[in-house]
Amino acid sequence: MVPVVGAVADARDAVQALINGDKLGAAFNAAGAFSGIGDAVKVGGAVGLFVTKYPSKVVDIAKVLAKHVLPYAPELVKIKTLDAVFDGAASALKSTHYVPTNTIMRLADAGVDLKRVQTLLSTMYIGKWSPGRFENAAVNLNDHFMRHGREFGLSGDLSDLVGKQQYVDMAVHLINKRQEVEIYYNVQRQNMLIYHRTTKELVIGNVDGEIQSFRKNRATYIDTLVNCGTLVNLME
Repeated sequence: MVPVVGAVADARDAVQALINGDKLGAAFNAAGAFSGIGDAVKVGGAVGLFVTKYPSKVVDIAKVLAKHVLPYAPELVKIKTLDAVFDGAASALKSTHYVPTNTIMRLADAGVDLKRVQTLLSTMYIGKWSPGRFENAAVNLNDHFMRHGREFGLSGDLSDLVGKQQYVDMAVHLINKRQEVEIYYNVQRQNMLIYHRTTKELVIGNVDGEIQSFRKNRATYIDTLVNCGTLVNLME
């Protein structure tokens, strides 16, 4: 086993190499810090010191660790190390939101800010709509209701205020569900998708607690985005 003192020194070298733009050097040095190390608290603490000093490198540090180092570390070390990088978000994702460790690692490897994912999963959506491409929430909601309201058995008529509210309520109900649905993170758009495969209902929300879209899509649409790496299933 590598002594903890050596691990701290190697971790310092790893992050310094990353800061200097030498990602490969960072990976090899960090491997010396984590290979065989079982003390998650001390190793995570070592990484946390450098993250505090270089906050702009958080995602880069996590990518190097997830790709080259943490695959060989014990599970507790993986979580605690990513906690040090993302201010406890890895543990929150695992213990509170039941995101598997392998999925957390995939997100970090993809350059995803785990704190953002935690925020998305923790947000209680109350019906606020995103301004979208119209830069106006009311106009965006009206556009969605006109185009997709009938998919849910509603009129889609803007004069139907009751129907439009039902549309919003249905979207709120789905986006706050965590059971019997599929939950995805969109790596490109950095938002969350909730999909019900049986009813084909899809709702999308952002970190500001805004609903961005509510419509029906075929499962092939979701599966294609998963296969190309755009969507990450947070429950697998």
